[in-house]
Amino acid sequence: MKPQSTYQEIKPSKEIGYLTVEKMELENFNKGYLICGPNSLKENLIKQLKEEGVSNQNIYDEEFAFR
Repeated sequence: MKPQSTYQEIKPSKEIGYLTVEKMELENFNKGYLICGPNSLKENLIKQLKEEGVSNQNIYDEEFAFR
């Protein structure tokens, strides 16, 4: 069997403020999460995911920087 993967795209909005796990309206924290963005975004989202019980093994991040 082929492993199935799904993703939830976070779409841009005109709302001003910080992206949070709450704003993403995630329903199931028993998944893997790939986070790409500036370090401050990654650090904050990773902290929030861990507070929801997501293990380090299910959190992945990519390096990202504005030029």
